[in-house]
Amino acid sequence: MTAKTEWPSSLDDDELDELDRYLRAHTGEGDLLLDGVHGLLSALAVGPLLVLPDEWLPEVLHEPFADEHEGNRVLALLAKLNDSIVAELEVDAYEPILGEVEMEGGPMLSAAGWCEGFSRGIDLRAGLWEGRLAEDPQLMELLGPVMAL
Repeated sequence: MTAKTEWPSSLDDDELDELDRYLRAHTGEGDLLLDGVHGLLSALAVGPLLVLPDEWLPEVLHEPFADEHEGNRVLALLAKLNDSIVAELEVDAYEPILGEVEMEGGPMLSAAGWCEGFSRGIDLRAGLWEGRLAEDPQLMELLGPVMAL
């Protein structure tokens, strides 16, 4: 199996950090950060019907870009993140991006942001997901913990 970092569509650590910094600098209360965007794009990748960027980008981007260069760069990073999720799923090497939360004992990983993004991705095709979940009790059981978070 090819290592994730060797895939042409994978974001390297610097690109992930760059996208994370951008999202943190341009989000408000309730907006998705990198882990949530990863969850959203993951739901779209496994969803019952294609969702085009024009429909999901408003879930991620809430402010105008400073200039054309910034816009092109952020959109390229988001496209690359989307492509990497699809590639990881195709070769069974998928790993969610989890956020960090501060706890008394120090920072800990949290799936809450990823789950929120995944739920928003499901919401973009809610009717189709409802039908799919009704037909597949095993899928409903698998997604139960995600939806609970």
